[in-house]
Amino acid sequence: MGFILKIYFIGLIAFVPGEQGEMTALMLDARDGYAVSDGSWIESHEPMLLVRSGSCSGSCRDQAQDIADVLFNHGKVSAPEESLRQLESALKGGGAWLLDGSQLILEAKTAEATPGTATPIPTKSSGALPTSLEDAGNLAWVAEIGRIDAESAVVDPDALAERPEKKLVAGRMTLPASRFATHRLVAFENRVVPLAFKPLRGAEPVTYSQALADWVVAEIPVEDCSARISAKSFDGKQTKVLNLAPERCDGQDVVELVLVNLPKSSFGPPQKKQAEPVGKHFEIFYELAKVRPPNHMRPVPVLAHETSAEKASYPLRQSTGSDFIRAIGLPWRGIYSRPICPVVRFQAGDTTG
Repeated sequence: MGFILKIYFIGLIAFVPGEQGEMTALMLDARDGYAVSDGSWIESHEPMLLVRSGSCSGSCRDQAQDIADVLFNHGKVSAPEESLRQLESALKGGGAWLLDGSQLILEAKTAEATPGTATPIPTKSSGALPTSLEDAGNLAWVAEIGRIDAESAVVDPDALAERPEKKLVAGRMTLPASRFATHRLVAFENRVVPLAFKPLRGAEPVTYSQALADWVVAEIPVEDCSARISAKSFDGKQTKVLNLAPERCDGQDVVELVLVNLPKSSFGPPQKKQAEPVGKHFEIFYELAKVRPPNHMRPVPVLAHETSAEKASYPLRQSTGSDFIRAIGLPWRGIYSRPICPVVRFQAGDTTG
């Protein structure tokens, strides 16, 4: 009878809609960190694929200890076997990879949309905040680079090339665009609020302002009792696979896959520090643009001065989210309670360069 495959996209990830009804998710390569225009430093991000399933065969846990150290060693010295035990508990029968320049491919029997047909982003409510839970799931809440800075609207063609050369992307996956939805909105002090955009160094905000998507999910009904995820290195020299199956092939059981690209400090217990109303990480996204503005001219999301939790806000979605996501150390919190990155959307433009 099949199962449900849910794929979550969290962190430094950009979405690029295609002309054939597809959507490509690009995991920005920020493993070397990033110098922000205000002089601060963004720490290294760890691009990973994590799967919770009933069973897995193939290259399921070759990098398990390295991944366990990222997820479960939080400023303390603990026995490697303890962090590995926590990872195994989170994954159940699934697997995990660190990503290093890989094209990810889903092979599964699914009822897909008609190929060759572009899928427009659905229209959200006209206001800066969602009007209902259904509206909150609209993909239009993903920040649109072209409305923030028109010259940066188009993604660098190298990021979509069969063999990228600029090392902009650590991982990449293409799925039918109709499967994507906003799963969580950015929150400040546990309220969803509109965010403005302005460079960090003194410029006026741009006119684009709205609530922003933090996490995105793609939900895919699989009509068989198994699915395969393969990772082919961009240079074509290496391929590895995960053969996944649910616990029950009853049409209802869920296999969860998380593509996450966050700093190590984002995992684990909530940090006891004041929420910062500036999304500095956002500056890094402009590295993916075909036309990159200077660092000091890159607008980032900021909490507008006239906005507060008492004014123009929307209650945080009343959902506990995914048990799997909580098990890997990401509680149901907004990015301005913790250093987590929002997602963005580019245009494809002319992929010939």
